[in-house]
Amino acid sequence: MIKQRCCALLAMVLFSTVCVYAQSERGYGVFLGYSNLQAQGLRNTNDFLDRRLTLNGVNGSANLFALGSFGVTGDVSWNRNGNSVGVGNGTDSEHTDVWYFMAGPSLSYAVSEHFQPFARILAGGARTNFKAKQERVGTDSATRSSTFAVGSTDFAMGFGGGLDIRVSDRLHVRAIQFDWTPVFFDSESITTLGTPGVLRAGFLNGKRQDNFRFSFGVVF
Repeated sequence: MIKQRCCALLAMVLFSTVCVYAQSERGYGVFLGYSNLQAQGLRNTNDFLDRRLTLNGVNGSANLFALGSFGVTGDVSWNRNGNSVGVGNGTDSEHTDVWYFMAGPSLSYAVSEHFQPFARILAGGARTNFKAKQERVGTDSATRSSTFAVGSTDFAMGFGGGLDIRVSDRLHVRAIQFDWTPVFFDSESITTLGTPGVLRAGFLNGKRQDNFRFSFGVVF
């Protein structure tokens, strides 16, 4: 129910924003920067805000502005956490990837010549992939490997904003960008890799994963 309400609200705001944009002078901005994702409930968690996994990556977005302040934002990010450990005659490795691809209305307002805060509401999808690989060198010097991989694509949203600092007419520094990026899992059965390396069945019953994303970079 909450997913349907969020989608309806976003559609109404997005439609009104696009209508205003169509009647105004066009403007744009492109952001590129570093992204730090704090993902809830994944393997190898830390102790930050209820045990989260830290994934590092990149974030990019494109903004079309209307009437100087209102606009539409398209946002894409990729984050990864991975490690590899040498064991006896081989290696064990695993990595987790999270992709976000979202869009929605945004508001940006220059409070002074140099400082321009912004806020936005985004909706779209999140793709989460987990892969574990084991490689061993046999007595015949041949390398043998086994791989386990699982992934899912689910509805996601982004609620956040940040602060841009003007350097020149066409260059801004995004000092901070923060987004709450929840992922809404559908009810589905999944297979996970348990300990010690045993496949086990699980079930997601409409659960929500509360992730947080921090970014900074430059805006052209």
